[in-house]
Amino acid sequence: MLWALVLISVLLSASAFYNSLFGGKLSANEKAQLKDIAESLRQIQQKDITMTMPLKTTAYVDEAIPVADVFPKSFALPIDAKITINQEVNSQTTSGQIVPLRINATIPIKASIGLDPVKGSESKILIKKEIPIDTQFSVTLRVQAMYGKELNAIIDKMETLSR
Repeated sequence: MLWALVLISVLLSASAFYNSLFGGKLSANEKAQLKDIAESLRQIQQKDITMTMPLKTTAYVDEAIPVADVFPKSFALPIDAKITINQEVNSQTTSGQIVPLRINATIPIKASIGLDPVKGSESKILIKKEIPIDTQFSVTLRVQAMYGKELNAIIDKMETLSR
């Protein structure tokens, strides 16, 4: 884009030099060419420039977040597990007699334990983590936003010369 501005500046300088040497009158063909250049510059002004660059860094997270900020008020922890028991257990009858029992069973557990983060609001979750970042960073800029006034000034001068 910088080269385009340099080229435009050279063209303007050349046309001003030509004008000073040959009496200031441009032919109809030269005026038409200046008008075409001005129109081309207006079209360039509407284009976007996209710049892409690699971004490779490491982000460091070292935060203490209150539990109440992490879990919603209606949070429940579902439990779905099985406990296997394979052992001998001594039991006592109502008359006081000890009876050995052999237990060999799998007991399913399905439950939901509700957590109340408000009660533990003083508790915090500590996060200490290095996060590697390796990505492409892209920025799109409109030429008019970057060089709007400068290009408009050049285009206006060229249009004035083309009349």
